[in-house]
Amino acid sequence: IRLKREDNSTQADDRIGEIEFYSNDSSGSGASPRALIGAYAQDQYQRVGLRFYTAAFGSDTPTERMRIDTDGSVGIGATPTGSLDVARSGSHEVVFRTTTTGDPTINLQADGTNNGKISYVRATEGLTFSNGGSERMRIDSIGAVLVGTTTARSKLTVSATGSTDVASFIRSDLGGSSTAGATGLHLGDAGSGVVVLARDKTNVNTADTVIYGEH
Repeated sequence: IRLKREDNSTQADDRIGEIEFYSNDSSGSGASPRALIGAYAQDQYQRVGLRFYTAAFGSDTPTERMRIDTDGSVGIGATPTGSLDVARSGSHEVVFRTTTTGDPTINLQADGTNNGKISYVRATEGLTFSNGGSERMRIDSIGAVLVGTTTARSKLTVSATGSTDVASFIRSDLGGSSTAGATGLHLGDAGSGVVVLARDKTNVNTADTVIYGEH
């Protein structure tokens, strides 16, 4: 089957050919086109993409739902600005689902290599974040964050080996100034009387217990 346009020039959004799915059912919105698949010009340079339309219940006018551009980019509810572009008004979800016993995973690849993964682990109801073939971080079922370990000891557990620092807290806008006392690590509740690990005592609440050391 060939759908052909006979004129010698096209402009953006010109229809090249169209397949229409029509219903004679007079209930609802009445007999009308229920869905369309159309080939449309993207510009005047013979670049052509496909557009897919469906009519909402009670409407006799199909609305564009998805398009595939000439370069293979897919837009759902949008003109694609990347390989896949999804847009919809209101609050909506994008669902990745597995119907077997496996774990649903978003796999980010470069040159066919598994460079990064985000997985939902069915057995533990947690999320894992991996790159370079190894897990780097996970969020468990109660919201605890684990970095470099799979065993939670608190809401945040960080583990490192060798000469790697376990954690660094740096306030970059002070440029290493000795007045960086207020940028310490606060241990305790949100009020006063907490333990502060800081570079010096500058700008630290006098009711706090300060553990500090000058370089």
